[in-house]
Amino acid sequence: MRRKVGYIVWAIMSVSILIIVGCNDSETTRSESGFTIDSSQQQILEEDIIHSDSIIPLSDLLHNQSVERRQIKSSTSVSRLNISYKSNFERIKQRIFELKQEEYKIDPNELRRLIKKKHSDDISMEIVSELSPSQFFSLFTENDIMVSGDQYYTNGSRIAWVSPFVAHSPISGMLIPYPWHARNYYGISIVQNMYTPSHPDDDKPRPGDRPFAGYMYISHFKQSIDPIHKLKLYSSLDIGVIGPASFGGRFQRAFHQKEPKDWIIQIENDVIVNYNIQLEKSLFSSRFFQFDLMGALQAGTVYDNASAGAQIIFGRINPFMHSFIKDDYNNHKFDLFFILNYRYQHNWYDATLQGGLINKTSPYVLNEDLVIKNVKRGSATMNLRYGHSGMEFGFYYIGPEFVNAQSHRWWRLCLTFGF
Repeated sequence: MRRKVGYIVWAIMSVSILIIVGCNDSETTRSESGFTIDSSQQQILEEDIIHSDSIIPLSDLLHNQSVERRQIKSSTSVSRLNISYKSNFERIKQRIFELKQEEYKIDPNELRRLIKKKHSDDISMEIVSELSPSQFFSLFTENDIMVSGDQYYTNGSRIAWVSPFVAHSPISGMLIPYPWHARNYYGISIVQNMYTPSHPDDDKPRPGDRPFAGYMYISHFKQSIDPIHKLKLYSSLDIGVIGPASFGGRFQRAFHQKEPKDWIIQIENDVIVNYNIQLEKSLFSSRFFQFDLMGALQAGTVYDNASAGAQIIFGRINPFMHSFIKDDYNNHKFDLFFILNYRYQHNWYDATLQGGLINKTSPYVLNEDLVIKNVKRGSATMNLRYGHSGMEFGFYYIGPEFVNAQSHRWWRLCLTFGF
């Protein structure tokens, strides 16, 4: 029965992705003149911008009062666009072409926003985000062994790929646009996390202890870095599964000489759909020191919480660009720096403690009144970067998450390889 439920959950995930893609393909855009433009027209216009190689004098466009209508043909027999929209589009097309001549790589997800501009003069390098050409893989593992024993958040793994190609994914268009000039990094990651009670070898769970839980999801993420305003905006959409279908129990048994017995009594299969946002603002930055404030929000079927905090960065750093490998924004060949982070988190819902938001058949969960709403979190990490590669090693802390729980610590090792 449980296996069938797992298959159903994975099927729901697949259908959800298809629905997301379908919705993205069928959306419509309304011009300033009120003319509705469907997705097929929008795609043709955007492709026209991207592949345009002809220069149209901007002065001629601004004084041209009789822009002829253009027939746009597609498989759905798209009708003519109205004159006012087309005139504005040609002006914007010209401005984008001028930026391309300056070797400025525009984020394709910004095109929809650009063609809605009232005036082509509004389009400049100060507001148009560029797409980072950087590509790299990142691998990290987290574990509480030799730090807090085998309990609570016990193991996590993540594989991430950052590449400009990810920007063309339909889901990437759902991530938050940045209002000013920034460099955008897009990526995809696969994440698996596992949670166990304080006594995982017991024959049955102790009342009031954390339940067994594991989840796995695929994440589309985007990070916009603005060194002028000293801002970082991160957003991601996670789609996956919590429960036996995430293979958390099987994975942990493979690495334990004495396997935990109660993975059969874990949080049952349920769908994960979570949206995450984080904003960082640097208040002070220099060659060797940086102080940031940050806020984050998670909403969905596995986590619902908000957090705020601060971090201190010191060492040999490239100010405000400490997160990524060497590129033309960060021309330092070698960096070594330390990050101290502290934040305060308010929880509304945690599926790893309270069970799935949709499937309420989990055999053992914690009641809401046992979950602590306000939790402290912190970390201390060392970061080494040389050329296009990097390494991070650090320790992480979280305060008690439920009544009678202990605080918990674990370590993280992250390796990054750029090319």
